Amino acid sequence: MVTHHKFMDNYGETAALTMKADTDLECNNTPGTEFLLPAWEQGLVSQGDVDKALTRLMTALLTVGMFDPAQRQKLWEIGWDAVNTEVAQHPAYKAAFSGSVLIQNDGILPLSLGSSGPYAFIDPFIEAGEQMQGIYSGPVPYLISPVEAAKVLGFNVTSYKGSSIDEMDDLFESAIEAAKGADHRLSEQAELRGGSDNTEELVAKVDTDSVTGSLTWPTILQEPFTTPQAEVTNTSEDASDYVALLVQKNNAGPKPRPFKTMSAYTRIRDIQAGDTASAKLEITLERLFRVMRMATEFCTLETTSFLLIWMRSLR
Repeated sequence: MVTHHKFMDNYGETAALTMKADTDLECNNTPGTEFLLPAWEQGLVSQGDVDKALTRLMTALLTVGMFDPAQRQKLWEIGWDAVNTEVAQHPAYKAAFSGSVLIQNDGILPLSLGSSGPYAFIDPFIEAGEQMQGIYSGPVPYLISPVEAAKVLGFNVTSYKGSSIDEMDDLFESAIEAAKGADHRLSEQAELRGGSDNTEELVAKVDTDSVTGSLTWPTILQEPFTTPQAEVTNTSEDASDYVALLVQKNNAGPKPRPFKTMSAYTRIRDIQAGDTASAKLEITLERLFRVMRMATEFCTLETTSFLLIWMRSLR
């Protein structure tokens, strides 16, 4: 709300607005509840706002028996014999099955058991088990990889990782050779580009990688490429906020191209009637090209035009 949306000027104001919008619980993230104290010190939240939020939070805890004696807690009566029962396994399987999303098929799935030739499964996750649980999971009774599932169903399957996620290797060449000898080849292209393994989350927190050294390109793309300045005059009779939208039209990449894209925006607050104010609009480098073909081709622009739109925010 501060850095990207530019809806508020600071995190104290954001915390106050969030509390007043009836958000009582924040999911232990940063920036988060630590900015409620500045909001309180600035007088942006009242004792009534705090009491209302705390009352709802404590009511929820009391409702589920958080403060009841142990002998009155029905959940304490549940033992390990109630874990992983057949009654529980069915809805868990149904939830996992129903939660799977097929992004692209091209008429390949479902696989046919009647095929005589072997299938080559190529993917870093093709024999994965633990990684398929995600980050919110407890101990599981068993883990079934895609390869194991295919073999249980009776498919003639050979499997290859194709590439590692967090290290350099030469696995891809062997996977290509194996794929040439198979009648059917399946790979998850998203995972061959890196994927969403838990390892990815850990690697993202490190300052260097094994390929290029300093991992600076994400921040470079978000640096301002140019910062044009625009002025607006409040022609109304009341003090108002004004929002500037900078729209771009360019010829980057093949057709069909986006008709217009948003390049930058900002908000100027409390412009008094008849006054003129100015604002800088940051156009980042990533706004000046298109990424095509599954992130393997960058299309730079040759010509571009901008349209500045001012919108008055009514109070």
